[in-house]
Amino acid sequence: MTQEWYTNTWTSQEFIPNVTYTTAGSAAGTPFADLIYSLAMSRVLRTMRRSLHNEGLETSLKVPDMDREIPLADVSFVDDMALPIVCPAAMLVNHIADVCGIVYLTFLMYGMELKFLPGKSAVVLRFQGPGKKSAVQDLFKADNLKRIN
Repeated sequence: MTQEWYTNTWTSQEFIPNVTYTTAGSAAGTPFADLIYSLAMSRVLRTMRRSLHNEGLETSLKVPDMDREIPLADVSFVDDMALPIVCPAAMLVNHIADVCGIVYLTFLMYGMELKFLPGKSAVVLRFQGPGKKSAVQDLFKADNLKRIN
């Protein structure tokens, strides 16, 4: 069955005439391609998680009125990933820049360059709690731009 997934594979895309014939490997969207992609991506995500841990950039939620924290982890589906980050407002922008640097370098190690463009890699930012106003002002003073190293 595996051999059949590799033989005479093809794919088509909406708004693109004809079909794309694959001479080697499996076509996108086939079960075997999805399996291979998932296995390959799991290696990238494991490396990313280990790097974030080693740099002390893991995040968690402190539960009010309880003496414990709930660790937050990335969530992914195929080639999409969300990584929650929680920290004090004054540290949030720098913390996000540090995390983005690790994520960017990790993906680059595996030959994938993240694009920080609208509709691509992005940060959804929300300041909350003490220091919120000052943190928002600091970000606006920097033209809403924070470079990653």
